[in-house]
Amino acid sequence: MLYHFISEFPELDRIIISLELEGIKQSEISKIVGLSDSNVRVKIHRIKEKLTEKFKNHGKKRIGSI
Repeated sequence: MLYHFISEFPELDRIIISLELEGIKQSEISKIVGLSDSNVRVKIHRIKEKLTEKFKNHGKKRIGSI
């Protein structure tokens, strides 16, 4: 389910969160994608918020279908 949700994100967000999930340091991610460290931190935070929301909404849909 996680990777399905990630696949719905824009390419840059998919790359960033995939690298984060692989345990790559944020400073290294910033070098790979060409963004500042702070921008990468913000993007990771926002991506995680979006993923949390997607999981919550998915749970509501499943409960409603029972």
